[in-house]
Amino acid sequence: MIRTTDKENGTVLDLSVQPKASREAVKETDLGLKVWLTVAPESGKANKRLLKVLSKPLGLPQTALEIRYGGTSKKKGVYVPGLSGKQVVEKLSQYVDSSRNDE
Repeated sequence: MIRTTDKENGTVLDLSVQPKASREAVKETDLGLKVWLTVAPESGKANKRLLKVLSKPLGLPQTALEIRYGGTSKKKGVYVPGLSGKQVVEKLSQYVDSSRNDE
């Protein structure tokens, strides 16, 4: 289940991150959206990579996305401007479903 919270002019997407993974993946789990990243969580590298990974399916530039909470935690909230929670879920569900077919 992908969890979002509608905010003024956008949505906050709740997710968890697993840095230093053997490969990158975006999956929907029983606990919510989870993103596996190959980079280490040092000097903001994992956060930067997370925003890049999410920007593609959301159709937004990486610079438009913002980590609202959890900057140093595995649990994060990413602000997605200009999209409702429903739109974010629809866009990510298409991407997550296609990544499942790659396995």
